[in-house]
Amino acid sequence: MKNTVLLFMLSMALCNSLFAQTPYVGNKKLQMTPATLNLRITQNKDVPVILNVGGVGEIKGSIEVGVMKGKSFSDLVSKLNGVSKSKEIVVYCGCCTLENCVNVETAFNMLKQNGYTNVKTLNLGESYHSGWLVKGYPVEK
Repeated sequence: MKNTVLLFMLSMALCNSLFAQTPYVGNKKLQMTPATLNLRITQNKDVPVILNVGGVGEIKGSIEVGVMKGKSFSDLVSKLNGVSKSKEIVVYCGCCTLENCVNVETAFNMLKQNGYTNVKTLNLGESYHSGWLVKGYPVEK
């Protein structure tokens, strides 16, 4: 009986860890809104490092990393050019929602696991197009 209960508890813990959401899903402190980022860019005040980890659109001032499939932490950090681990970094993709984006999840987790302490995701809603572009927010030319 003890073994059955222990096995059940272990299997539940494993299921919870396998299907746990990434830390930024549902946590507004780990997200930035497009309106906030737009304001910071247009006012040139407290602009974070902006990492584009998707293949969709370029926000003004963003650093293009590209899709994360097959990329390592060294690929990602090479784009940061010595940025302090405490500097605010905003990661976005724009291909889909945050809940479904493997690119954002991979980059966010790589940065956090390697000591970057102020990493956020850009919550574009459904996509880069609807969350940034159609609002007329600044893009790279």
